Amino acid sequence: AAAAVAVVLLVGIAVSTRQTIRATHAEREQNKQREIAVKALDGEKEQRALADAQARKATESEATSRRQLYASDMNLAQQSLKLANLGRALRLLEKHVPQPGEEDLRGWEWRYLWQQTRSGALATLTNRLERGYSVSFSPDGSRLAVGWGDGRVDLWNVPGQRLIRALTDGGYSHAGRVVFSPVRDLLAATSEPKVVTLYDLDSGRESILWRAPDQGEWEVRDLSFSQDGSRLVIYAGIPNQGAGSAQKIGDEVWVVNVSSSQIEGPYSTLYSFSLHFGAARLSPDNRRLYLARSDALHYRYSIQCLDLATGQELWQTDPQRDYGLTNLAISPDGRLLASGSGYEDPTVRVWDAATGEPVSQLLGHAVWVNDLVFTRDGRRLISVGGDQSIRFWDTSNWKETNVLRGHTDAVHAVAISQTLQLVASAGKDGDLLLWRDDTTSATAGYRRLPENLGKNDVLPLDQSRVLLLPPDQPPELVDLKRDYAPVSLPALGSSTNVLGWFGTNTLCHWNGTNQILISELRDSEFIQRGAVTLDSGTRLSGAAYNPARQLLAWSEGTNSASVYVTSLAAPDSRIELKGDAPGLVPVRFSENGDFLEARRQDSLLAWNVETRQRVASIGKFVRDAAFAAGGRVLVVAIGKRNADEIVFYDLVHPEREPRRHPNVDFSGALTVSPDGALVALSTWGGLVRLFDPAKGEWSGDLHRNLAAVFGIAFSADGRRLVSTSTAWEAVKLWDVGTRQELLTLTGTGSWLDAARWSADGDVILAGPPWQAWRAPSREEIAAAEAKDKLEIKKP
Repeated sequence: AAAAVAVVLLVGIAVSTRQTIRATHAEREQNKQREIAVKALDGEKEQRALADAQARKATESEATSRRQLYASDMNLAQQSLKLANLGRALRLLEKHVPQPGEEDLRGWEWRYLWQQTRSGALATLTNRLERGYSVSFSPDGSRLAVGWGDGRVDLWNVPGQRLIRALTDGGYSHAGRVVFSPVRDLLAATSEPKVVTLYDLDSGRESILWRAPDQGEWEVRDLSFSQDGSRLVIYAGIPNQGAGSAQKIGDEVWVVNVSSSQIEGPYSTLYSFSLHFGAARLSPDNRRLYLARSDALHYRYSIQCLDLATGQELWQTDPQRDYGLTNLAISPDGRLLASGSGYEDPTVRVWDAATGEPVSQLLGHAVWVNDLVFTRDGRRLISVGGDQSIRFWDTSNWKETNVLRGHTDAVHAVAISQTLQLVASAGKDGDLLLWRDDTTSATAGYRRLPENLGKNDVLPLDQSRVLLLPPDQPPELVDLKRDYAPVSLPALGSSTNVLGWFGTNTLCHWNGTNQILISELRDSEFIQRGAVTLDSGTRLSGAAYNPARQLLAWSEGTNSASVYVTSLAAPDSRIELKGDAPGLVPVRFSENGDFLEARRQDSLLAWNVETRQRVASIGKFVRDAAFAAGGRVLVVAIGKRNADEIVFYDLVHPEREPRRHPNVDFSGALTVSPDGALVALSTWGGLVRLFDPAKGEWSGDLHRNLAAVFGIAFSADGRRLVSTSTAWEAVKLWDVGTRQELLTLTGTGSWLDAARWSADGDVILAGPPWQAWRAPSREEIAAAEAKDKLEIKKP
């Protein structure tokens, strides 16, 4: 029995052992599977983290590429505007209008360039997909005819800015040509490529006045009435004839008597290059015919003058090297003849109409000239060309007096109504534009301020308003967004009473007897917000103010070795910060008001205002200084014999050795970004050097002005920085994030050592001599674009 029990026990133990072993194996397998699962999960996390990191890197790389492309395109847009290529500039700007959810990279530079692309036109009557080739006003200016690239001819009511009707339906592919009689409502226009129809708008009658010879595919290229309206001059040619053409017929000119329909001619003019070329004009007495002789075979042209009665040549100009003559204009008195050509020659040439001798060459257009017209009084000549511009010339001295821009491609035609003082233009972009005759050229948002203002005499206030401090006169308030005259502020006394401005609208000034006044700008008045009375009544040497804590610091007279600090909340409670020698002048508080800097000649002292402890003391050669890193760091530029030194003082731990950067090329300006995270300084070598003030380390450079940089200023959001230099590079605008140049603005002055931004960020100022560049706000742009969409009609 005992043996049996033992066997049972042994069997039980064996079974139990096997079960334990199995359980152990199972547990190990579970743990192993768990470890595998954990590893797989960790692997997935690692893969996910890696993928996230790669995605972030790709996103950051894409964002960096977008920013770099943006900066490059802003430079290209400005260059396009300088080359008068308005269309390309517009396309570059439109490229960076953000899509939904996309970062908006557009800054001041985009808004400024947008302004430069704005048309100065009174109205856009229409925009078609076809080119406008010809425009003409009726004698009273009430109607305007336009010929289009599809052959269509439209008639417009000018005062109502509405389409009256289409005279032709545009069924023929040719450049429509139109011209009104100068003496009555009689319009000559192409109704087909080789047919000229006369429209009597008073009676409503239409009649074919001229039809080209049957042989050849003729196309009318120019129409002009004689000055008395009795004759119509028609220039026609055969398209695409040139050096390789088998066509033997050259361009020809006909003179048609309007009342009798009698035709004189044709007068041969050789071969023109394309439908853009060819012109002919009659003298005011109808005795001479001036016509283009364009030799496409040799790429030359000349002007021929014929006696209309005999057909004999009176003179011919020397051949000019170009593809051909594009247009002619005769002055009202018949003494002068103007001509333009293309595609290589942008010169407007003026000739003596009696002899053919050169009178003047007008240089202004960047490329070929498409149309010319004298004003009725003969005092101005108007030209348009492939550079998208309309130019006005004074015929007394042949100086360019005005340039109008608004077309986004070549301008083909121009007309003037002196009765209504309007100009009309049409071109390759399909726009038909109306302009006021007295429209002035765009000022590019540029404005000059009075010449007698010094470096510290222009103080930005709120919005786009600035305070001017003309010597020995009351301060003046100027709104740089509006063309108003400056508002004098005699209540402030003389400009010399102004001790400084703080924030966007706070002014500290001396009342002339015994008080320091703190005033706040409201509308066009300074409202007093506080006053500190001085027992001595001694005029101040200087003052500083901290708006956040309403702290005022001042020094009295040149003999005081102390600076006094008080709060406007308790002006009778004052503390004294002692210096080592008389003549200390407070310069600025740190942003939070914890620290105060004062100067005496080229020495500097800084205190902890609460403890009155000195936190920095420099005996000499201080050139500039500023608080940074939230007011915890004082950055000082110290002059040395061979090179300057930039020093970073830790004001929270004044016992620590300051960080120093020796051998710095410093030209005099030091500024801090609004968040205190960057310090920028100007250099003689044309660089702007950047430092991280918290670490006291160099952070990169902005490359480079051609000459020295004299003034620098951050925008309010810290994304942009301007540097000033000389007239040719008066202002450079930089993207702080990418360190790339965005724009260069030209101005005046050989040493612009101060830079400012207006409080709303819309105006950049540089000087002296002081000048301002303005960009429209986003709201102004949105409103203008909405208005444009409502105004453009598309008949």
